Amino acid sequence: MIFLSNFLYQALIPGLIVGIIFGFLLQKGNVADADTILGQLLLRNFTVMKIIMSAIAFGSWFLYRAYQAGIISSLPVKQLPCFSHLIGGLIFGFGMALLGYCPGTCLAAAGQKTKDAWWGIGGMLCGAFIYILFYPLVKKVLVTLPTFKTLFLTDLLPINISGLIFIFLLLVYVLQRWVKK
Repeated sequence: MIFLSNFLYQALIPGLIVGIIFGFLLQKGNVADADTILGQLLLRNFTVMKIIMSAIAFGSWFLYRAYQAGIISSLPVKQLPCFSHLIGGLIFGFGMALLGYCPGTCLAAAGQKTKDAWWGIGGMLCGAFIYILFYPLVKKVLVTLPTFKTLFLTDLLPINISGLIFIFLLLVYVLQRWVKK
């Protein structure tokens, strides 16, 4: 019971709060509209890119500040299994191009009562179920594939992580100003 209580307060409730805020911002940014996603895929409307880049910039800053303050004990970085990410990215891209939503925008669209989003939710649930069924086979194959070692940009560049995050935030700001729509 203690595990459930700790898990509830340390993971589920903060995740729910962040998810609600993110979904609200997706909806207010008009990204829960398939036409906006299609505009991004056709390089005509960069609203999606601007929102995602802002979310990555804020998340990077917030995560590093939580690490510095001791709220989290380590940065959650794993080795990169290159082929599994490639396969997952292809499946993700195919689904996004077919439906016009990524998982987050699909849920936000369902929240604003867009009927076609429910097909996407059904597809995500079916895909998750199929993955669960084939996971033992998939795990055997993926374990044999090569992985890249964990590498940070700060390992490659002569700059500390605070400076790197500042540069990234600055680049996102410049990009936001440069790209009009």
